[in-house]
Amino acid sequence: MAIEPLLGNKNAKFDARQFNWIGTANVEYTTCALWHTARVKTLQDALSSEAIVGGSGADATEVVFPKAANKLVGTKFKVVLGYPGSTEILLAMERGEVEGFCGIGWTFLKLRKGDWLKDKKINILYQMSLEKHPDLPDVPAIIDHAKTSDDRKVFEFLFAPQEMGRPFFAPPGVPVERVRALREAFAQTLKDPQFLADADKMGVEVQHVGGEQIQQLVERIYASPPEVIARAKAVAE
Repeated sequence: MAIEPLLGNKNAKFDARQFNWIGTANVEYTTCALWHTARVKTLQDALSSEAIVGGSGADATEVVFPKAANKLVGTKFKVVLGYPGSTEILLAMERGEVEGFCGIGWTFLKLRKGDWLKDKKINILYQMSLEKHPDLPDVPAIIDHAKTSDDRKVFEFLFAPQEMGRPFFAPPGVPVERVRALREAFAQTLKDPQFLADADKMGVEVQHVGGEQIQQLVERIYASPPEVIARAKAVAE
C-alpha cells in the first residue's frame, strides 16, 4: 500500500509519508510456492520452463513479484488474474487450475498450511524479501539472482515494504503526543509476556518494528531515484 502512489496507481491518492505510522507486529517474508505435481520444482527450473501462477488484481503482490522475476531474473511465470484472494488461489492450486502462488507469506504457510509442508505438497522456489527467513536458509532469495546492480535496486524498492509487514497507522493530523502514546502502547503490548505466550501457542511470529523505523523506511522509499521507480513501474506492468 505504501508504494502504490509511486507505482502509478491512480486510486492511491495519498502520500504515505503523511500517515502517522504506529508500528508492526511482523516482517513479511514472501515465498513463491508451486504444487508438487508442477514440472517446475526449483528456481533453476523456472528459468527454462513455464509455470502458471494465480493472482488477484494487477497491483497485487502475487502478480507484481513474479512479473518482476520474469523481467529481472528471466523466469517464465504466466500469471492468471481474477482470483478474489489467497484462499481461492490456494484452492486453485489443489484443483490443478494453477500450479502455484508467488506471493504467499512464510508465516502464513506455517500457520495455515503446515500439512502441505509436512506432506511435501508444495515446493518453495525462492523467497522475496531483503533478507532470508531464518527457517529457510537453503531457499534462494530472488534478489540475489538479479542480473545487474540496477536490477537489484529495483528489487530492493519493491521488497522494502516487506520490512513493515502489516503495519498499523493513524491518519495525518493526529497530535504528536497522541501518536507517541499509541506507539508506546503498541510496543508495550508486543513485549507483554502473556501476549507473547498466546502468540506462541497460536504459532504466530511476533517481530516488532517501531513506528519511527517505519516512518524512516517510508521516507527512504519515497527518496528512491526516479529511474529506479520508473523501472519498478515497468516491471509491474
